[in-house]
Amino acid sequence: MVYAPIPVGALMTCFAVGYYLSQIDDASLGRFPGYRLSIYLYGISALVELLAEPMFMVAQYKLWFKTRVSVEGTAVIVRCVLTCALTVYGSRAVVTGSSVSEGSNNNTMGVLAFAIAQFVYGLLTLGGFLLAFWSKSTERRDLDRKRMAAAIKKRDGITTEDLSSSDDDGTVSMSALLPRRLTKVGKDGKVESFYFDKELLKLSRTLTSQSLLKHILTEGDKMMMAKFTMADAQGVYAFVLNYGSLIARILFQPMEETSRTLFSRLLSDIAPGSTVGNKDAKGEMTDNGTITPKTLTETQLGNLVLSRNLLLTIMKFHVLLGLVFIAFGTHYTATLIDLVVGSYWSTLTKAPQVLSLYCYYVPIMGLNGITEAVVQAVASEKELGVLSYWMIGFSAVFCSTGAFLMGTLGLGAEGIVLANCVNLIMRIVWSMWFLSGYYGRYIPISAGTSSLVVKESYGGILARFAYVPWQNILPRPAVLVVFGAAYVLTAMTEQWIGWQGLINKAVHLGIGVVAFVVAMGVVFLSEKQFLRDIQGIVRQRRR
Repeated sequence: MVYAPIPVGALMTCFAVGYYLSQIDDASLGRFPGYRLSIYLYGISALVELLAEPMFMVAQYKLWFKTRVSVEGTAVIVRCVLTCALTVYGSRAVVTGSSVSEGSNNNTMGVLAFAIAQFVYGLLTLGGFLLAFWSKSTERRDLDRKRMAAAIKKRDGITTEDLSSSDDDGTVSMSALLPRRLTKVGKDGKVESFYFDKELLKLSRTLTSQSLLKHILTEGDKMMMAKFTMADAQGVYAFVLNYGSLIARILFQPMEETSRTLFSRLLSDIAPGSTVGNKDAKGEMTDNGTITPKTLTETQLGNLVLSRNLLLTIMKFHVLLGLVFIAFGTHYTATLIDLVVGSYWSTLTKAPQVLSLYCYYVPIMGLNGITEAVVQAVASEKELGVLSYWMIGFSAVFCSTGAFLMGTLGLGAEGIVLANCVNLIMRIVWSMWFLSGYYGRYIPISAGTSSLVVKESYGGILARFAYVPWQNILPRPAVLVVFGAAYVLTAMTEQWIGWQGLINKAVHLGIGVVAFVVAMGVVFLSEKQFLRDIQGIVRQRRR
């Protein structure tokens, strides 16, 4: 199955490369150096990376995480260094005598620097996995044993048979990586021969369709930017996306993966459609074909309450983090961009305005990530299928909203950020609605007892949300007030003091630092229980 992506991906790559080559005009070729060559390099890089996919999947199955980190880490570092070096070289190699004004963005390498670095990344990924697998292969092991046996025989004049034993030491044969027909004996005793197992192929199709749908929702913003905006707006959005998504890649992604694993372990035996491990807890079939409510054990009840409280704690963390970005990020984007990348991006583009709007998007992105991670951890296969249909609806709303904001209103990069906010807010509400129903299945049997029973109905749609105290994710009023005051204060200093001069920057940043310290002090005094809960989560993750 791991070879299936290679022909499919190769076909998609050829279509993509052909499409972009057909869209090139003379103006683009003159404006972007190496544009056509860059497209070819990206296509070839994709094909090379596809060839490494089987080894990547086997490494995942073998739990060779160190191998994966070493190969991918080395390739990423080289790609970053090479991109930086080529970009710097291109900025210094502007043709002498050309009329280049101060603060312009001319570069002789342009996008070609990124394409070359990506091509090298693909080669290093494929070569790194080949070397890693050769070092762990049975062929390499047998060769080393033969050499060792020959050395011992030459030294002592004896042959050591033990060195050529074929015990399973976690290695893998290089020849086993090549595709071949498989055989298995069926229930009737007949031997079947095939390339793809039918059940596995069916499951792969389902997962692939869901992955494509999520990919469209994730990457659809770039597709829509290419459709409705000019190259300048696309560049601004790419700039903002790379800087703005740092917090998502560094903090949100590991937290989502950890939460998905943790919730799966806590709630695996009380997920929808599962049976309870206690004999007395099993439901019984009635005459009309329905199942009587199932009583949960004390352990299951504890895990259920723990998971709900854990979910609310993590969501509150995202809300507080979002308040930090909104209060202290929205009015410092121009200052940050001016200090990091220069006056071109801070004054001649809309990057500061778009990045300010992106600060509102950060908490929405965090809440969506954690809620969907929990949904995937506890939902049944049927419920995940229902989620796919909802995702199609969310995708349609996202596309129509983006087309209206960018095409009709002409908001450009700001419009796509707003469309993403609308999309993720809908997904958050759906996930909260689903999780309300999940936890709402279990209600107290009677006052004073800790047992729960399965609940079949929830009342109205809005009433369903009442089964989880979602209001607990909101900070205390004092915290909201201090962040609101900080937002107003930083807005006033940006407007009255400005950020263009060095002194202006120092005063503006100094006021923000003081406001941040005060806000964190209020959080520390008002949210002591929340901070203890976060500390407990960190300790649990380390264990």
